[in-house]
Amino acid sequence: EAWYEFRIIAVMDDMVSEPSNVVGVSSTDFFPPPEMVEERGLTRPVVAGIVATICFLAAAVLFSTMAACFVNKQRRKKLKRKKDPPLSITHCRKSMETP
Repeated sequence: EAWYEFRIIAVMDDMVSEPSNVVGVSSTDFFPPPEMVEERGLTRPVVAGIVATICFLAAAVLFSTMAACFVNKQRRKKLKRKKDPPLSITHCRKSMETP
């Protein structure tokens, strides 16, 4: 069981208020500090960091793959347009011997 007393003051650039009335709170619940190791061997913040890292890496791999596919598709379209041979004008020439 613990008893806590609080007072509040407001601080501004050039003023400090008078302290408020005392407010008391008692607690009978025990909350272990987060640094304590749980039965599984890792604290919750460590597990949260590991999960966040895995999610970030998965998202980065997915985004990179999608970007590479998009760029490759655009490149293939561009190469396909360039591969068409230019029209030949030689078969359209008129003979000079024709009157």
